[in-house]
Amino acid sequence: LPGGTDIRALLDKALENKVGFVPSSDFYLPEIERDYPPAMRLNFPYYGEEKIDEGIKRLAKALRETLG
Repeated sequence: LPGGTDIRALLDKALENKVGFVPSSDFYLPEIERDYPPAMRLNFPYYGEEKIDEGIKRLAKALRETLG
């Protein structure tokens, strides 16, 4: 993701679009979180290709809405 992306705002928009992710920062220690660029972790082991494609479209929409 581009530097400076507000990952929490992106997550809010993603959830509005009925898709989710886990911010990678949830896995970092607070004192090192600032050392890493914004990123997300996706998980989709049980979904078919059609549902994954739809989820990516929704996530892309959320990203466009967040970044402007």
